[in-house]
Amino acid sequence: MFVDLYICETKQRIMHIINFITTLSLFLVISLSSNAQKKIADIDFSKLMKDITITKAGTQQIECSIWMPTIYWEVVARDNPNMPADAVEQIISIVDNYIIICFVKASINEKTLAYEPMQESVIRKKLVLEFNGKTYKALYYNKLPDEVQNIKDILEPTFARMLGEFGNGLSVFFFEIKDDEGNNLIDPTQKGSFNLKLDDTFMTFNLPLPSLCEDKICTTDDVLFPGNYIYCPFHGTELKVVKNEEDASEELDDVPLNDAPTEK
Repeated sequence: MFVDLYICETKQRIMHIINFITTLSLFLVISLSSNAQKKIADIDFSKLMKDITITKAGTQQIECSIWMPTIYWEVVARDNPNMPADAVEQIISIVDNYIIICFVKASINEKTLAYEPMQESVIRKKLVLEFNGKTYKALYYNKLPDEVQNIKDILEPTFARMLGEFGNGLSVFFFEIKDDEGNNLIDPTQKGSFNLKLDDTFMTFNLPLPSLCEDKICTTDDVLFPGNYIYCPFHGTELKVVKNEEDASEELDDVPLNDAPTEK
């Protein structure tokens, strides 16, 4: 019972982590530069955070992965009215070359209920990213440019200070997944998926992210679905893009976004 309550508390902590990362990201962008302003399309930030965060909690351990695509940083900047345009451009030019993953795996001591996170060095050896039939390993710290090292150096110690043992185990990893021309192959707006695998932990990010797509509606019963759905899972009919809020009479809140059936 106590462990179950602890797991519940852990999930609440993860939500605090998400809110904290948002605040920290604002600080990080501002600390790297300053001046003017830039905006992007209207994206619901809370829905975006739900899309890029995967948590798996059991009675004795918890794993959490947060993907920070370029558009995440753009939305963070958009929501800060004092964000200088050149600061936004600078941070985006840095992060756009990498797949940034914040990852933690921690066991829970049954006697003390303390977090016992897996060391970063162990995670680095085991964690792989799978994409298009290929596997990728995170880059070593000494292989990262100075400005990228700065991001890691700012995020990780702050996690530890703010979140205790759990935050101390939250590590930031950088992956390079590019084509022959140096372009990032993983695009959160395009169809596809990638997996994170560590031991028996398997996390899948299905793309495009629902929060980046226009909502769709079932023409049979007017139920609203995330934008990355193509067919209604109940009727098998092709969904239509919602033109305005009045097109939908009911929203399906509990659709499993990370497992969205984008094909019939």
